[in-house]
Amino acid sequence: MASRPVRSGQGRAWTIAVALAGLATSGAQAQGIAYAKIELSAKKIAPNLYTFTGSPGDDPVHPDAAGGRITALVGPEGVLMVDAQYAPITDKVVVAIRKTSDKPIRYLINTHAHLDHTGGNAAISALGALVIAREESREEMLAPLPAIAGNAAPPRVPARLPVLTFGMGGPMKIRLDGETVDLIPVPPAHTAGDAIIKFETADVLAVGDVYRNYGYPFISLADGGTLKGMVAALDVVMNTADPDTLIVPGHGGLVHRADVVVYRDMIVAVATAVQRMIGQGRSQREILQARPTAPYDGRTPGGQDPVVLGGPTSADRFVSEIYSELTKVKS
Repeated sequence: MASRPVRSGQGRAWTIAVALAGLATSGAQAQGIAYAKIELSAKKIAPNLYTFTGSPGDDPVHPDAAGGRITALVGPEGVLMVDAQYAPITDKVVVAIRKTSDKPIRYLINTHAHLDHTGGNAAISALGALVIAREESREEMLAPLPAIAGNAAPPRVPARLPVLTFGMGGPMKIRLDGETVDLIPVPPAHTAGDAIIKFETADVLAVGDVYRNYGYPFISLADGGTLKGMVAALDVVMNTADPDTLIVPGHGGLVHRADVVVYRDMIVAVATAVQRMIGQGRSQREILQARPTAPYDGRTPGGQDPVVLGGPTSADRFVSEIYSELTKVKS
């Protein structure tokens, strides 16, 4: 097994700041998440499969839709959820799901550990759901949350932690409501513990934040994400999906395999450009000024939006992550 990266407290705090937009910059407090205003929109994507998306404008880091998208399988045997949003809106999540089914929530699968996807774990677990995730994600959830995390998740509630975990290898399968659900591990991509979820009968693939089409890719280096793994994970998505498979990202609109191909090619092209400029002896600042994402900026919604108050744009964060990985000292 590859060694896990050492995560400094500063790096982890910055990651959570990016995820929650709750940090102070230059003495000014960034606008927090308007949990009370968040509403969930349901979309039926298959006969017994729904997605639930937060309202726009209430989450500064996810202005297109607050928090991470939830996917829910519903049927006579119970409910299976993929991801759980922020903790303060769990009541709204449950109400939204209850509009589609009055059956018990039996399973909650986390695509990764970030709080906009796992904040509601404890409350959903308290309803009787079995929480499932990668072992690496459970390790991430064991780390203390800094004060900057606010109330996006309860910091030390054991029920927040996955009870059943899995690692790399063949997919874990859950059979429920006439559906076969594949829990597919991928290499360290967005984080060290990413998983994609395939609903075989519905032909739907929930990919968490391995793919997103609002803003540029987020390779969370502080949480073990890697550029190489991101490309490899997208290869898994492309090999798992057929042309008509509906792909559900954690953020942004629903897409198909062809969109993922374009996304992967963009990552490789930008990384190649950054590598070339590193070879020319350019500094990180010079590379950012050269804007290697320029060919893609016009077709990347949110690409030029700041990811924190006064902080880098989504494009600059992406390029900085690539630069960091390509220049790190090999052990």
